[in-house]
Amino acid sequence: MYLWKTTDLVKDFKEGTLSEAERFKYFLLFVVFNSVILEIAWYISEPPSLMSILSSSLTIFIPLVGIIYCYKVNKQIDNRDFIIRAMCLGVPIGIRLIVVFIVIYSLFLITGSLLMGDEFDYYLDQTTWIDVLFTGAVEVAFYWRLSRNIRLISIE
Repeated sequence: MYLWKTTDLVKDFKEGTLSEAERFKYFLLFVVFNSVILEIAWYISEPPSLMSILSSSLTIFIPLVGIIYCYKVNKQIDNRDFIIRAMCLGVPIGIRLIVVFIVIYSLFLITGSLLMGDEFDYYLDQTTWIDVLFTGAVEVAFYWRLSRNIRLISIE
């Protein structure tokens, strides 16, 4: 794996010698690096709390485990095109989860406003256990659906 020298990586691509396992390692690092950078950005404007650190940890850990799991599922099928499959299947899965998230979050906002009134605004400014659980559930749902859809590729 090349972490600095792109000329050798370009050579491997040209020669077709970059295995599916090596491509997976680059993809995994790419996703983890992006997750870490996005999570660090939150702490520029928000001081860390136990809940926000827990949320950030899940936001990094769940994709790491999810991608490894989905890769293993793909490897059992035919060990081909994992990155392409993950990205292409991830788009409609992500869109569906966004729609579900909007509906559930809207119900949460309406219910919270009705039950708590003005106190709910203060509650929304904090990272809470509900945020942590919901974020974790959405991410787990994404990788569960992705693995199920990758598995469907092998069913005739």
